Amino acid sequence: MALYPSRYYMALLDVQAVAASTWYIMVDRDDTTNYDHSSTVASFNVLGIDYSVEKASDGVFDLWVGVVLENDATNGTAQWIDVRHIEASGNPTDSTDRFHYYVDFTCCSSRPEGLCCEVVSSKTPWITGTASGDQTALQNDAANLANAGGGSSKSAVAGDIVLWVEEVTDGGTIDACVKIFYTCN
Repeated sequence: MALYPSRYYMALLDVQAVAASTWYIMVDRDDTTNYDHSSTVASFNVLGIDYSVEKASDGVFDLWVGVVLENDATNGTAQWIDVRHIEASGNPTDSTDRFHYYVDFTCCSSRPEGLCCEVVSSKTPWITGTASGDQTALQNDAANLANAGGGSSKSAVAGDIVLWVEEVTDGGTIDACVKIFYTCN
């Protein structure tokens, strides 16, 4: 295997005025129409995540990024790989907060392959931590999600990289631009 993969990808999701907890598919394994990867992709390696977020009005939000571990016609579960808490320092009612974060999963290029998000027997062998628990939005026949590639009415599949914009308190809104840099396995 070459030190650096021959091809990198980026998925960009730009959402405005999100006023309620909402799920999105960032990297969609089985969508080869809106994404330029092969239908034989087994998994993804995440190289980095770039967040540019603005609270457009009062509120507290969390942005959760994870990989779908399993799902069926009832629900699904995501293993979290990153979470960002979006709140004004000391004042959740300050309405005009902007945040920018970059998460580097290559350890400053010392691990250029990034974070392996492979799912094996409903687990991620390379990731340990909390998971979402059963979420009906992630069921395999819901056809209720938009993806970063421009698809709508999509259902999650195991191995998808998802984003959950969680409205925690105060009923505000949030604008978010999230970019995921990745490679395919």
